[in-house]
Amino acid sequence: MECDAAVGILLKGCKVLMIRRKPDPRDPFSWNVSFPGGSVEPEDESCLDTAIREVREEVNLSLDPKSLITRLPVVSPLSRRMRVVPFLFRVGEVSPKVGEEVEDLFWMDLRDMREGYAFIPGRNILVRAISCCGYVVWGMSYRLLKLLAPMVRCDDRIY
Repeated sequence: MECDAAVGILLKGCKVLMIRRKPDPRDPFSWNVSFPGGSVEPEDESCLDTAIREVREEVNLSLDPKSLITRLPVVSPLSRRMRVVPFLFRVGEVSPKVGEEVEDLFWMDLRDMREGYAFIPGRNILVRAISCCGYVVWGMSYRLLKLLAPMVRCDDRIY
């Protein structure tokens, strides 16, 4: 398969669904704010299957593949060698619910993002970050938001 992991970016108007992962010593991304997603499993036939399965597991939503807008370029976390494929979906009025690996979820309005720097405790690093809704987004999710924001028009159309 052409990916090691996949994420689902759920777009509702000008908002994207973000999650905060539960603390887990086995998860190098625990506590991070990110998009729902995760590693490829043996039953996944494609990277798209991985994204759809992970969204179902993490936020209890069943995505229709017809709601797929586009596949974005492969990204990687800076801390490890991993090919992550992001998929952008348009969703209507959905009610996501926190899954087993998720501590919290929220809709981030792309118009409310504030860019700056953040100190990441535990890693002792200062990084470029986006602040919104009481959360700090950094790393791969920060880079994906920077890629996505110029693509979204707040009248629900994508360029």
